[in-house]
Amino acid sequence: MRNIPIVFWPLEAVFVLANPKRRLGDFIAGTRIEYVEYPEKTKMDWPKFAIAVFIAIGFSFLMSLPFSFLGSMHETEKTPYVIESLNDQKSEEANVFFTTQLNDLIKKADFKIYDNIQGEDRGYVAGILYFKYREDYEDFEQSESKIKELLAKKYPLEQYCCFIKFVYKEPGSLNTRQRFYK
Repeated sequence: MRNIPIVFWPLEAVFVLANPKRRLGDFIAGTRIEYVEYPEKTKMDWPKFAIAVFIAIGFSFLMSLPFSFLGSMHETEKTPYVIESLNDQKSEEANVFFTTQLNDLIKKADFKIYDNIQGEDRGYVAGILYFKYREDYEDFEQSESKIKELLAKKYPLEQYCCFIKFVYKEPGSLNTRQRFYK
């Protein structure tokens, strides 16, 4: 009862400054702080301490559950591409292709092209497209359709699966979206 008003700490601070021996919670609970020069040593009640620790851990776990479920909703499916199949030449060609073809839309393209996916006869395209303007990023459906058309022309889904991250960056802000085309 004594600690409930602590959420109103500015008011609590005024009470302590006015009367250092009593807080607002002390007035409500009818208690006061007594200073003892040589306090008695008390023994630690280990079972109560352990119960309090377990309750705190359990409460923390329960409070974090909703956030862990939210995080798992945004995970993307992992594609088992063969790292050794990274094709630097095709990657650079993709960077130049998308930067020139989408010059009015993006600042920069950063692509990695892998020739093989484990267990499939397809390649893997991973790309990041950095938008120039917020308006184009926010009008995502129109921008994506233009990007998707180029992507399908250069990397048909019969031959590649593609993971593209769309980024708009300005001072103090970073916005991202991602799409997996397979």
